[in-house]
Amino acid sequence: MPAWGQLISFTDDKAANAGGLVTKVNPRGTSQECDGCGRLTPKTLSDRLHDCLGCGSRRSSGKSRQASSNLVVKGARSRP
Repeated sequence: MPAWGQLISFTDDKAANAGGLVTKVNPRGTSQECDGCGRLTPKTLSDRLHDCLGCGSRRSSGKSRQASSNLVVKGARSRP
């Protein structure tokens, strides 16, 4: 089993044993989507800051923070 698949399997098992749930979401575009207004703001790999063209939101915490916020929201929306 590839390392990524093994990590997912271990995570699923640990969550199940603890009575939790793991929600898998597609991360595509999450660093480019504004967590304030949802508009896509294209970025290159060298861009480190989020500067939304839609709502004017500026995040000095960077696109990794932006992506993590969007992943949490996507995960919460996809739960039954």
